[in-house]
Amino acid sequence: MSTESLNWTYEWAGLIRSHTESTTLLQYAVDALQQRLPEEFMCSLWVLSTKGGDWMPIVLGRNNASREYPWRSPAAATRQYIEQLTTGHHIPVYSSAANYSHALLADRETLSVPWIHHWLCGCGEDYMGVFELGGEEPDTNKLKAICQMVDTLLPTICRITESPLFSVETFSTAPLPQTKTYEALAEEERLMSLGRLVASVTHEINSPLGVAITGVSHLKESLNELNKHFSSGKLTESFFRHFVDESQDVADLLAFNLERAVKLIGDFKAMP
Repeated sequence: MSTESLNWTYEWAGLIRSHTESTTLLQYAVDALQQRLPEEFMCSLWVLSTKGGDWMPIVLGRNNASREYPWRSPAAATRQYIEQLTTGHHIPVYSSAANYSHALLADRETLSVPWIHHWLCGCGEDYMGVFELGGEEPDTNKLKAICQMVDTLLPTICRITESPLFSVETFSTAPLPQTKTYEALAEEERLMSLGRLVASVTHEINSPLGVAITGVSHLKESLNELNKHFSSGKLTESFFRHFVDESQDVADLLAFNLERAVKLIGDFKAMP
């Protein structure tokens, strides 16, 4: 199990525009965590209605092929669960080794893992976001490492589930997102990052090239003016000296900006 810190540097601003994009981002985050855990672990993101006790799945980890439909927990058990989770932020809800099962799981389908743990990952006026991890029950040290990894993930999830655009009604009626592999989502992110980089480099190169094009245009006009004076026999020494001095300035400007553009292109090509 990898225990290095997760670094969520995705540019969330401007991307959380709809539930479809949000669930894609959540899928990416869940799968990024899941690939750092042993294969037998399964992850899920749920929304719990604090008024009705209805649980609606948002994202299923790539190892989780079950529990695709909403379910409801008993009212009394839901109230107890909400109080426990809001107080402690994470609780074990099932352990076959310790013969422990939370009452809210009473009406849930047969559990396929020997251990389940829940984390609070966002609150709204009438709902809670819940991150679920199930699998082989870890020892104390492994559980501590898992908690540290999950804790780095939760702020990212909370930014989405607590967004003003997040709607329990929308998620409860919309289909679950198609699960993509972490590798596919990582490739999408790599291509998006490359696109942003190309756009940035293009902007940087356009600046010196724009100056160079303006300089060439100005030099061409000066040459036309010089030719008119020469053809009409009105070319004076002072006009010619002015043309030479101005042309030298334009040539220096062209050389500087073209060298700058060449350097930018060279730096881009040298990037890994």
